[in-house]
Amino acid sequence: MDKTFIDIAQYNHVDISNQIDNEWKRDSILAFVNEQKNYYYSVRLRNMEKSKLKKDFINPLETEAARRHNKRVINLVFGYMIFKIIQEMSISITKILICPDHRPTKEVHHYIQKISSFLSRPNLTNDVDISFINRKIYEIDKKTPAHRWAKKVLSGRKKANYIIDYKELHEMISKLL
Repeated sequence: MDKTFIDIAQYNHVDISNQIDNEWKRDSILAFVNEQKNYYYSVRLRNMEKSKLKKDFINPLETEAARRHNKRVINLVFGYMIFKIIQEMSISITKILICPDHRPTKEVHHYIQKISSFLSRPNLTNDVDISFINRKIYEIDKKTPAHRWAKKVLSGRKKANYIIDYKELHEMISKLL
């Protein structure tokens, strides 16, 4: 099956640098970019908060149930970071494409809905078309504009627009998990 190439620069696009569970001792940056409209926004989850997150919510056992639980926690955090980008940006967003770094994407979408209801924005998923890029159908560069922006923020060449508040994140995970 031939893949269709997408020039991601013309879309509202979200990608992460250093996935949440990749390296617990490094920050994770989620970036929103639309190069055509010159929009750049990033959310940082600091390594200190990731360490607390791991200590408070990640099950160290190697059982299948523990792996499923840990994946739910990670997808909930990823959904929270996506929610924060949508909420905190000063522009109106009607559609975003997200690189599917954390799967299953249906679970991430479900958590975005739950988070938005929990944080008093229940119509978010009706107002914003949230789509995940299907790499089986679409061909995109591995290093998308949002990924490159996230790398710049991670390396310190650019400053994050928003730093995740661990207290709010902890409370949300405790209530929704």
